[in-house]
Amino acid sequence: MPQRATPNPRIAWNGRNPLLADKRIRRALAMCIPIEAVIQQLYHGTARAMTGPFVPDDFAYNPTVSAIRYDPDGARQLFAAAGWLDSNKDGILDKGGKPFQLELMIMNGSQATNQFAQMVQAEMKKVGVDLELATIEPSVAVQRVLSGSYQSAYLAFDLDNDPDPYNVLHSSQWPPRGQNFVYYRNAEVDRLIGLSRNELNRSKRRDMYWRIHEIVSDEQPYTWTIQVSSKWGVSKRVRGVELSRGYGLFRWYPGVLSWWIPRD
Repeated sequence: MPQRATPNPRIAWNGRNPLLADKRIRRALAMCIPIEAVIQQLYHGTARAMTGPFVPDDFAYNPTVSAIRYDPDGARQLFAAAGWLDSNKDGILDKGGKPFQLELMIMNGSQATNQFAQMVQAEMKKVGVDLELATIEPSVAVQRVLSGSYQSAYLAFDLDNDPDPYNVLHSSQWPPRGQNFVYYRNAEVDRLIGLSRNELNRSKRRDMYWRIHEIVSDEQPYTWTIQVSSKWGVSKRVRGVELSRGYGLFRWYPGVLSWWIPRD
C-alpha cells in the first residue's frame, strides 16, 4: 500500500496589506501556529512540517532550513519590536490606536481545515491577535484571492515534480499576469528564479533553489504549514507500479501509463 503526498496547504499573507507588509509580523503570526499539535491531533502523526515551497523528497528542498515552530513568547517579542503592544490591557495588541484584527479566509467543505483554523484562532488570541475566520465557497474564495481582496487565506497547492516557483513567487507574476497573489517581491529571488529556468546543470540549479528556499522561509510570504499523507491500495495483479517519492503514483511520467496486468 504505497503512500503519496496530498497538496501542500499553506497560509497566504497578502503583502500589499499594510498589516502584513512587515516580515516580522508574518513570522510572528507563523510562530503562533501549533504545528506539532496539528500533526498529532488532527492527522494522528500522518503529516510532516513544511519549511518552504519544495517537498522534502525533492532535490530543490534545502534540508538546512528549519520549520518555524510554535513559540508564542517569541511571537510577542516580534510583535513588540514592530510596535504592536497591548497598551490598553484589553487582551488585543494595538498600534496607533488600532487593534490587531486579521481575517483568515478558509474554503468550506473540509473538517480538517475548519479544525486547523480554529486551533490557529485560539492560539493567536493568546498573544493578542483578533483573528476572524471567514468560511467561503471555493469559487468565491479563488476570485477574492486573485483580485487581492483578502488579508490572509488558507490554501492548498499541488506541487510539481519539476519545481518552478516562477508563477507564484516572481514579482512579474502579480495578478492578473500570474499567481503571485501574495504580492511578493525580492530582487535576489527574481534573479535566481530567472537563472534556474535556464540552467541545465542540476547541481547548479539545486543551489539556486536552496537559496530561494532560505530567503522565502525567512520572509514568509506564505507560511508553509504541513504536508499530509494518504495511502493507496494497489492490487498485486497490477505490474509496473512505481512510486515517485513525495508525489505519489499519478503525477509523474510515465505513471499509470506503465501499469499492466498479465493475461493469465
